[in-house]
Amino acid sequence: MVEREPGGAGHRQEAPAEPRLSCALVVGADGALGRAVAAWFLGHGWAVVGTYRNEARRQEAAAVLDVRSSGAAGRRLRWVKADLRRAAGAERAVAAGLRWQGRIDAAVHTAGLFATEAVVGGSWATWESMLETNVRTAFELAQAVVPPMREAGGGSLVLVAARAAARAGRGMGAYAAAKSALIRLGEALADELAGSGVRVNVLAPSVIDTPANRAAMPGASREGWRTPEELAAMIGWLALPEAASVHGQLLLA
Repeated sequence: MVEREPGGAGHRQEAPAEPRLSCALVVGADGALGRAVAAWFLGHGWAVVGTYRNEARRQEAAAVLDVRSSGAAGRRLRWVKADLRRAAGAERAVAAGLRWQGRIDAAVHTAGLFATEAVVGGSWATWESMLETNVRTAFELAQAVVPPMREAGGGSLVLVAARAAARAGRGMGAYAAAKSALIRLGEALADELAGSGVRVNVLAPSVIDTPANRAAMPGASREGWRTPEELAAMIGWLALPEAASVHGQLLLA
């Protein structure tokens, strides 16, 4: 059984039942990449707070994660239902980690939305939706998690963008614009936090090899596609002491 965080106001820390673990906050842990990232941290002995919005997807992810971690997920994984398109959702997720482990050592933004639509004849609502889900969620995460990280003396923040940000092809305007904005957010934030101990990096993968992407592009060559597990290992490494000098980088994967 995987425990869910009941929520509540304040950052009062729970009485620890064991020594504090390194704690990772994974935004969108119910998605294909977020699940792989959570599995990586669990596999390396971390405590994980995973956010979700859809209960059915959470249950599926929780079952997979518990199996992958040999049942350890029940002790070291907590779920928080939170919509990070709003400040309250980000604050709720961060507060859960602070109450549980006293600090958040790594925060990973895997939330995202993909859709294609032509500019002429398209809807501004599509652009708004892309910006809200791909960019505002990262903005609200930074607002909530950076202050306690800075107070604790450091941490790692990883934002997941996409190589598609480099150039928008047919139907890709809204998605590419949102991912480009996410990269710019990461660059600005990294400069703001230089010397603070809080490291900010952006990972921009090619297409992620997920069932959804395979279904959406059935005839596409999958050469160069990255598995969620490959990307999770890169993200996890950025949280380790060995990556202490890596800051303000755009990593193409």
